[in-house]
Amino acid sequence: MKKLFLDSDVLLDLLLNRAPFTDDIETLIEYAINSEIKLFTSPISITNIHYIIGKLENQNKANLKTRKILKIVSMENVGQRVIDMASNSKFKDFEDSVQNYCAVES
Repeated sequence: MKKLFLDSDVLLDLLLNRAPFTDDIETLIEYAINSEIKLFTSPISITNIHYIIGKLENQNKANLKTRKILKIVSMENVGQRVIDMASNSKFKDFEDSVQNYCAVES
């Protein structure tokens, strides 16, 4: 089964209905629900999503939408190895580096 790693932006496109990407992510979600693919993200994405939705909407919606996405997307670990690789990488953005190595490790 194909595994796809989704970052915060992709998940926020879905949860905040951000055009023009909503249709694409909805298709991925349908594939995951039908067990055609498995979707993954990192704990960093979940905390980012919760924070952003809480600021844009409110904490109740942030809690609800976070729980909703956790029913569809599995969590990958961000451990010492991922942080070490990210801190030694040539990425300009540390968070992007952590997300990248989390996906690579999964």
